[in-house]
Amino acid sequence: MVKWDEIETVMPNKRMPEEKDPDGNDRNWHPILEEERIDTLKEVEAIVEKADQAERRADFHEDAEKRYTDLVASGKTIPWKKMRSYLEDRVAGKSVARPVAKKLAR
Repeated sequence: MVKWDEIETVMPNKRMPEEKDPDGNDRNWHPILEEERIDTLKEVEAIVEKADQAERRADFHEDAEKRYTDLVASGKTIPWKKMRSYLEDRVAGKSVARPVAKKLAR
């Protein structure tokens, strides 16, 4: 993820046109061009964020597929009603026995 304080060190906002850019090249600096560079960095940051979201989504689906494969292979599961009750009791601080997985009824 792009950090804006790092960008400030690479692209200082206050430079005179006769100064050199961060690479040491003599270039004409203009505030409008600087704004375009910042907009471009924001676009790059947005692309990085979207790529990160897509990667997390793919990991989620991969995990779900693995869990479903394990469920089909073992044939065992815990009914949601029992699991929800167990989780609610745990959140409430009660000491409860963990529900046991059982074969699916067909």
